[in-house]
Amino acid sequence: MFLLPNRIDRIRTLITNDDSALSAMQHWLDTYLGRTPYNSGEYAKAYALGYHLTGNEAYLEQAKTLLWQRYYADPEVGWAEYKNRNRFRTDGNRAAIGYAWLRFAFSNEEQAIAEAHIATWVQHWLDYTHHNNDFVGLRITDTDEITSIAGNLTMFGYLLQQSPAHAELGELSLAVADTMFDRFIVDYYMNDIMQGGAWAEGSAYSQGTQIHWMRAALINKDLRGKELPLHYIEKTAEALLHFNLAGFTGVYQYGSVEQGQDYQPVLRDKRYQFSMYLLELLQESPLQATFQDWLEHLIELQGHKITSLYPGIERTLFYQPPGSGAVQLIPSMHLSKGVGLISARTGWDSDATNLFFINRRHRVDHEHSDALNFDLAHRGTWITKQVTAYSAAGAIGNAHNTLLIENASPVGSSNPTMRALADPFYRSLHQDQKTILISAEAAGAYNMRGYFGTVYAKSVNRQLALIGEQTLAIFDTVHTLPEQTRDLIRYKPELGLQEGDEYIRQVTVNQLFQGQPLPETSRLQSFRIQTNEMIGYYQVAWPEQASIQVIDGEAYWANEPQHSVPDNQRKWRLKISPSQPQVHTEVLTFFEFEGGAGKAPSIYSNAASTEHLLFDTAFQPQEKFLLTSENGTLNSDHWFGAGFVNEGTLILFSRHPDQPKESFLQLSLPDGVSIESLYILGWQPEAMIQFDVTQQGRIIEITPTNSPASNTYQATTDGLLRIEL
Repeated sequence: MFLLPNRIDRIRTLITNDDSALSAMQHWLDTYLGRTPYNSGEYAKAYALGYHLTGNEAYLEQAKTLLWQRYYADPEVGWAEYKNRNRFRTDGNRAAIGYAWLRFAFSNEEQAIAEAHIATWVQHWLDYTHHNNDFVGLRITDTDEITSIAGNLTMFGYLLQQSPAHAELGELSLAVADTMFDRFIVDYYMNDIMQGGAWAEGSAYSQGTQIHWMRAALINKDLRGKELPLHYIEKTAEALLHFNLAGFTGVYQYGSVEQGQDYQPVLRDKRYQFSMYLLELLQESPLQATFQDWLEHLIELQGHKITSLYPGIERTLFYQPPGSGAVQLIPSMHLSKGVGLISARTGWDSDATNLFFINRRHRVDHEHSDALNFDLAHRGTWITKQVTAYSAAGAIGNAHNTLLIENASPVGSSNPTMRALADPFYRSLHQDQKTILISAEAAGAYNMRGYFGTVYAKSVNRQLALIGEQTLAIFDTVHTLPEQTRDLIRYKPELGLQEGDEYIRQVTVNQLFQGQPLPETSRLQSFRIQTNEMIGYYQVAWPEQASIQVIDGEAYWANEPQHSVPDNQRKWRLKISPSQPQVHTEVLTFFEFEGGAGKAPSIYSNAASTEHLLFDTAFQPQEKFLLTSENGTLNSDHWFGAGFVNEGTLILFSRHPDQPKESFLQLSLPDGVSIESLYILGWQPEAMIQFDVTQQGRIIEITPTNSPASNTYQATTDGLLRIEL
């Protein structure tokens, strides 16, 4: 397992030129030589690897002693904890790989004893899977369990396949592992709910979970000629690269996170090990050079992980210096469709803005539990981000930049009672050099299935436009059905509703900030947010008389335990809603910001490190204007226009995204304002409509046409029309 002749030769050649990886591992091996470390199973593997690379007999004896004591000494079963799902998950690979690397050093009698124990373990876990009954009862929502069982059955099956007494059981173990791999890991996870490379278990647990399938994938490739599709491995690498903030100051975090903080080191132990497996799996991919370039930048900034033994084995096995492959710039917008996660950035330099948007319903353990949530960073500095936490209060709507609607959830979250009716989805995605546009629909995630299930929302839509690098516009439009109240009757008895009653639900925008939002008296419904790292302005542009509640997170979450909402995550937020509940709620908000990130290299280039000035405290919002049917500047109530004078850009958001249009549109610009770029969301998708565009003074007319001319534009298949004037 892993120690193939060509890989051993590669490692030894590398050691000849640079022995730092082996030296780092040997530091820990020499420290504990003759002792029994707490994590003796991992050390047994490391001592075995150390012996194969150095020939040090002391390492061999220590490896044999630790491995046998930890896993094979019990006369009945060898390893007393083999039935414990958590122990099997974490230690199974150590027992298997350690034995594979040391089998030659054990006597025939010892081999027979060890393999009899392995057979006992394998039989138990084969029974656990219910493979004879179509895997009934196997918890596929626990992706860590599924991947670890499949991985361990692969490794133990391969070992038993070579055992004189247990070869038939080894074949069965491999067959069941292959079925689990193909059916659950590939078909259900990789090709469905984790399609696109991001794993649904969240940013903290996903790397450890994915290492299980990566380890098995490498063994299958090396020893059995069974390869995973390279496409998914490449998408996994792209997703990992996209999670980095500009300048490598931290990573995007979603789902359950223990001991949450704003800025996590990019190369924590699990993410470091994960990266080493990816580096090896990408050997035959043109993306390998790009991934290695990213890794080298990180190592230059943060160094290899040497604070514990854990990453040392993977570094020694898989790390190699950059080759001669060409570094390719990957797209600056990445969709992990299965998780519903958009990772978009204005560039790959350290001045870029990162925009993350997740639109998903809950399906597996530790998954992000809200739809329509976004996080935003500029120059590696968070401008706004959700609460990073493990569970409870830190995992529901009040902790996210999302929409809250009165429903069966205590605070109005999506996925009410974890019974979302259907998957949310994206209506439009677009990026060019000036603008990033997202239109996301989540009615299915807010509506509820089950006995008290209620379809109370026709549309729950959020549209985001990042204009340039420092302005974000958010348009929220929600259309509810007052006659649908079954969930409220059951879960909100305080409302006093009875069957047949109508009720208009309150819709609230929940917006978090890194600092205290202080009112800006010079601008309508505007707030200034400043910390040591950033300055921002937030404005509620519509409705004009909104209800705005300022909430101090320290006071609000004062009674929450640390795992739910860590102290460093108890920050300020606003709750914004119409002054009176409305059947059709619309909220338009603007976020303008500047941040500073210190020193960081430019990714995908050989550019030297650049030093950023701290943010400009004189930074001010740009001039904006609104176009609506209410103020007479649009001839249609289907759109809501937001114009940005400095950027020369106008966005027409769809007010009824579930009712796309094909009609004539006329708009009137304010006096003295000119625009260069016009984006219109909400045309009929898949219709490939063409439009003639004319402008006379302040008036712009957009007319559907069947006779293309020089002034004709065509909408995209997802209903976006982009016009350059």
